[in-house]
Amino acid sequence: MLSYVADDPFFALTYGGDVADIDLDAEIAFHRAHGRRARRLGGAAGQAGRGDRDRGRSRRQFEEQPGDDGGWINGGFFLLSPSVGDLIAGDSMIWEREPMEQLARGEDLRAYVHHGFWHPIDSQRDRNFLEGEGAIGQARWRVW
Repeated sequence: MLSYVADDPFFALTYGGDVADIDLDAEIAFHRAHGRRARRLGGAAGQAGRGDRDRGRSRRQFEEQPGDDGGWINGGFFLLSPSVGDLIAGDSMIWEREPMEQLARGEDLRAYVHHGFWHPIDSQRDRNFLEGEGAIGQARWRVW
């Protein structure tokens, strides 16, 4: 299913609706070190997918949008083995449901814990906040 990345050891996937100051070198090193098929960014608490986490391991459970319980969230950034394409039955399949749940049950999903800046851009309010930060010179997601 993912023939365009089949020869690559991994590829990056993002929803495109979030910004963060992720250390990509450290994130890639973490992904290579754990040897699993999937790595998701775990970040600040919020209303996005939550993974049961222990020292970077997502253990047998992944739940998308469980509500704000103060836990670590799915930050919407992934490093994946091309073999995860085998878990996707078609365009209508929701990545956060069957594929990620199956990866978690098989202990093939790890969480890269990000303590830095992460923020969604899901609403006009989010956009206004992020544009305001940039206007005052504090765009924390700009790491270049």
